[in-house]
Amino acid sequence: MNIKEIISNKKRLIVIISVIAVIIISVAVIILALNSGKSNDDKKQSETSSAGAGSAASEDSTADTTLKLPDAPPTSEVPVETEEPDTMPTIDIYIPTEGGEVTHFDGVYVPDSVAEDVATGEKVSMRSLFGKDYASGAITFYSNGTFKDTISASGMESGAYNAENRKIKATYLPDRQMNITVIEWDDASSKPFSFYIIYNFGGVAEYKVNFSEKK
Repeated sequence: MNIKEIISNKKRLIVIISVIAVIIISVAVIILALNSGKSNDDKKQSETSSAGAGSAASEDSTADTTLKLPDAPPTSEVPVETEEPDTMPTIDIYIPTEGGEVTHFDGVYVPDSVAEDVATGEKVSMRSLFGKDYASGAITFYSNGTFKDTISASGMESGAYNAENRKIKATYLPDRQMNITVIEWDDASSKPFSFYIIYNFGGVAEYKVNFSEKK
C-alpha cells in the first residue's frame, strides 16, 4: 500500500468517525430533549394533582366546618300576650283634687254580707238591697285610673277614680259620684285595706256597705 492510499483511508476513517460523533451527539440531544419534556409534563401533572388535591381538601374542610357549625337556637315566634283588665279605657272625667299627689292602684274589694241603714242603723241583707240578682260581686280598681262595680249581677258599672291623701274619690259613668270613705290604708302598697260606700236608693234611703280587700 502506498502513501496515497494510507492518507485516503485515514480521511475516510476521520469522516466516518465524525459522522458517528454527529449521530451520537444528535441522539444524545434528542434523548435529553425528550427527558426534559417528560420532566416538565410530570411536573405540570404533579402541580395539577396537588392543586386538585388542595381544592378537594379545601372543599372537604369547608364541608366539615359547615357540618360542625352548631345549629342556631330556635326563635320563638309566639307573641307574648298581656291580659288587659276588663274595664273601660281611661275615662276623661273631672275628679276634684285637694292639691296632693294623685295615685292609682290595682285591687279587688268584696262587700260584707249585710248593709246598714245610715238613718236607723238597721242591718239589712245585700240581697234585699240589690235584688234577687245580687251575686256577691266586687269593686275592682285598676292602675289606669278606672274601676268596675259588679255588685249586682244584672250588669256592670264602670267609672274613674283618684286616690289622694289616703282618700278615694270616684265617679260612675257618666257623672254619678261614688261616696267612698277609707277605713284603713296600707302605706306599704299605697292602697286601702278596707272602706265603705254609701249607696243611695232614692229619696233619703241610704245604706252603708263595708268592703275589704279580697285575699
